[in-house]
Amino acid sequence: MSKGRVVTWVAPRGWVRAYAWLTSRSGAVFALGAATLAAWGYLGGLRRLFEHEPWSLRAFWPPGFDAYVLGLAVQEWTVPVGLVGLLTLWRPFRRTALGAGGARDRLGAALALAGVQLVYFAYLWALERREVGHLTQGELVAAFAGLLLGPGWGLVLGVLSGLGASALNLLTWPPEPTSWADIGRWYVLYTSHFAALIWLGLAAGLLRRALGGGVALWAMGGGGLVLAARFFTLLGEPVPAEGAGTLLPLGLAQQRE
Repeated sequence: MSKGRVVTWVAPRGWVRAYAWLTSRSGAVFALGAATLAAWGYLGGLRRLFEHEPWSLRAFWPPGFDAYVLGLAVQEWTVPVGLVGLLTLWRPFRRTALGAGGARDRLGAALALAGVQLVYFAYLWALERREVGHLTQGELVAAFAGLLLGPGWGLVLGVLSGLGASALNLLTWPPEPTSWADIGRWYVLYTSHFAALIWLGLAAGLLRRALGGGVALWAMGGGGLVLAARFFTLLGEPVPAEGAGTLLPLGLAQQRE
């Protein structure tokens, strides 16, 4: 009897080089730019779909300032920052944060961040039940995931965060009896926060790859990405300039946290 042959597939050399380049710093910068252009195009498409009026950057200036919005942002972001701080007491999460964790540690850290996001959205729902309202959409945890775990897990947590924000809106403003397809269309695909959170998780992971190491650089870059995600969210609104007053308080709240 002849022995069975084991056939192995070898990736073409060009593919290997392309993958190596995409996982390099220069490739990460390119991918970050491409993802940003894709998000911008998608949100611009939503504006055209809903026939919103054209907008201008000049409409965002002066941005204005509201002390109540600042206090609300600080209050809301204290929850995920505090929970992530507690996670650093857990060895697998701490090893992952220090870059010394294995695949199992990274999986555990991703699941832990997903749990933090779940608690966070439950807290936002409690604010809605008390008619306080909420300002944030889970941006910090999506950014944490990308910065700590890279673009793959950042993208996964970004999608989960977008779904969480959509579920919160669905609970806050329930529709009349309708189909699941309509719910998916109007509460997920056609919402600016969903696209912004997906972009944020991926962009934070690509930023980690582009910058290499350095917690200070991650913090500054991550804060900028969170504000960019908020800007993207406003971009899909009928009158983006009406939410411009939230940008400065959100930035100041990040500095406090």
